[in-house]
Amino acid sequence: RTSVAPARTISWHPPEAPEVTLVRGSADVVEMLTEIGAGPLPDVFGAPVDEDRGTDALPGDQRRVWEALPARSGAATDRLVRASGLSEREVLTALAHLQIAGLVGVDAGGWVRLHRDTPVGT
Repeated sequence: RTSVAPARTISWHPPEAPEVTLVRGSADVVEMLTEIGAGPLPDVFGAPVDEDRGTDALPGDQRRVWEALPARSGAATDRLVRASGLSEREVLTALAHLQIAGLVGVDAGGWVRLHRDTPVGT
């Protein structure tokens, strides 16, 4: 609202409204919904609660190559280079580490993911 008065005394008053709260993210919402003093806030969208295991815990390049490998068929090195966005040298290095770890092997179709029951070279 504005008041009708000389220009030097005009003021604006916000309309009557319920209390307004600025929410910056999920932590703010959780904080508003959690009783004050009820303990630490739960980790909603922050760091993972569980430790990464298996292929989720692979170092960066190895994980990118692992994820570039088709789940049910083989892939040639050049296909893995394109799919992972890494250089050929980086892909071959990652494949060597994955092969040593027993996660990949080579067959007639190229590089393949190995599962516990999959013999190498089949």
